[in-house]
Amino acid sequence: MSQFNSIQMALADLLMALGAVQVKVEGFTLKKHETHPDAPRSPYFLNLRDRSNPGKKGTLTPGAYELIALCWGQVVDDNVLFAVGACGLPHAATPMMKVLARQRPQQLVLLDKREEDGKRWIAGVTDRGDLQLDAKVLIFDDVITGADSKLEAIKVLREAQMRVENVVVVVDRQQGGAEALAEHGIGTHSVFTVTELMEYYAATGQVDPSVPQLVRDYIKADAEFEAGLLSA
Repeated sequence: MSQFNSIQMALADLLMALGAVQVKVEGFTLKKHETHPDAPRSPYFLNLRDRSNPGKKGTLTPGAYELIALCWGQVVDDNVLFAVGACGLPHAATPMMKVLARQRPQQLVLLDKREEDGKRWIAGVTDRGDLQLDAKVLIFDDVITGADSKLEAIKVLREAQMRVENVVVVVDRQQGGAEALAEHGIGTHSVFTVTELMEYYAATGQVDPSVPQLVRDYIKADAEFEAGLLSA
């Protein structure tokens, strides 16, 4: 089991207690299965969103945001990710960013997210505060699975003449997102990887001991499934 510090443990425990992390041995049906019903089913489900989120509703509380912001701050310090601006991807990271900005005062960059005909995209920068051209900005988000939304945000920020070199997330689902960002010169830093999180839950008796291996098997099976789609 990975060695979590006290704040990481408190956050992991709270996420489980709130139902933001759920585990089901037989697997969850995800949005992906609407178009690919034969895709592997995930033994876990994450929803790190606010109860008032305009899209998918979540279960997170202000106490969770406080812990997430503290953990993000530790990631920033541990990896020396100095930046003068911080940008939380809408809408999941927005409430967390407000807490982070209070804990660690910095310039917030706000993005405009739009939706039409079921498609969502980041349309531009709505507020850059007092940031000058070529200012370095850190991106924050709840999870990383693939890299599409992150790359979309990076493109918008770079077009607004800001520098982006790193992304910080709560959970890395270990499904290729970090590798995809690395191909564009972007580093990914997480509070937890999903396997670390499940190993912690198994070690503390919050999930069945078989779950960490189920998650590792799922990650491998999903990668093979995606490779098959690309080669088809």
